[in-house]
Amino acid sequence: SQRPSRPDFLKTTKEECSLAVALVLDESGSMSGSQGDVARAGLAVADPLDKLGSPCLVIGPRTGRRSGYRYEVLLDESQKKVFHRKDGVDIDMFKDWKESLSSCIARFMQVKAEGYTPLEDGIQFALKELNTRPEKHRVVMVVTDGVPDNPDVVRRQVRIASEAGVHIIGIGVGFCGYAVTDLFPKNLVLEDFKTLPVSLLKILDDIMFPKFAKKMRLDKKDAF
Repeated sequence: SQRPSRPDFLKTTKEECSLAVALVLDESGSMSGSQGDVARAGLAVADPLDKLGSPCLVIGPRTGRRSGYRYEVLLDESQKKVFHRKDGVDIDMFKDWKESLSSCIARFMQVKAEGYTPLEDGIQFALKELNTRPEKHRVVMVVTDGVPDNPDVVRRQVRIASEAGVHIIGIGVGFCGYAVTDLFPKNLVLEDFKTLPVSLLKILDDIMFPKFAKKMRLDKKDAF
């Protein structure tokens, strides 16, 4: 055999582990007194992602004193038009995708707690933003202590996102936080905010680097 005159290289394609995370923080009135904990939770997710160069969006939807419930408009005697909200919703931007954390860290200290719970509007904003992202793993995290104004809207959003391979995870905090188990197939309930930062990062780690492969559900006809 002839001795090779140059190195022989084998090129392989490495699996991409890119990640984009949109964090939706509950800014409803029931969060009063917990704004500092909510801000720290946002920073706990944004900081390591910022250092890794992974894009992260952190927002907080709120209605202020405006109405947060659905209402109906009678178009004629036989038809009603149903809307999930009749007033606008403010989306507080704590960190945009391309912003460095150091340039916007002061905004996290301005988390509010007022009005109703328009989480569905925050989720919709996050989904629209993620729809433009090229990353392989796209995740929406929703931190709340209760029930959104329109749960049916959230259920639909979870279904649509799942079909597109987007993870929506509900993180419930406190006694009323157990509501997330009914709305989000992927959920986590914590008694208080102290363990929230570590729990959020563990969720991201499990999504990107699952420890176990999922088993397939094979029909009898597939058996050998």
